[in-house]
Amino acid sequence: QIVSETYFCLAVKEKIRIDEIYVITTVRGRKVILGEDAAPNTPKTQLKKELNSLCKLYGLSKPKFDNGEKHIIVATEESIELSDIRSDTDNILFPNKVSQFIREKSMDPENVLYCSITGGRKSMSVHIANSLSLFARENDRLLHVLTREENEFKGFYPTNKKEAKDLELSDIPFV
Repeated sequence: QIVSETYFCLAVKEKIRIDEIYVITTVRGRKVILGEDAAPNTPKTQLKKELNSLCKLYGLSKPKFDNGEKHIIVATEESIELSDIRSDTDNILFPNKVSQFIREKSMDPENVLYCSITGGRKSMSVHIANSLSLFARENDRLLHVLTREENEFKGFYPTNKKEAKDLELSDIPFV
């Protein structure tokens, strides 16, 4: 929901063309994105399918996003994938992956990064903000998506004007 809502705010509300979407996550996060998470409250639909539906509904061109490791990036160490971010070791591995990714993407002057800190563990948000402070350029943005509680876990994106109005995109300054 967070990824599609962020995309909605940027593409529909702000009319920014988004060419490609990447998600840096954990093993469980990948399962959620693929609609394969076992938790009963987790949606069983793929993010890619929901993004395609959003694009069709709002007449948007589809951003590049596939279900492989190019776009769903799970932090790994010696081929062991990070299942969660709880330990001191996890909090070394995850920021290393985030920093590597942001550094690589920011090296291309044609790229503008729109990084959302919504969802996930709070430590993940801190790591993204820290990485942007190190590598981001003037046009890159750190974002937080907010909606009303009654819209949370309701759907992947707004389907009417009221839901769209309730969805807010906040820019967070970073050093």
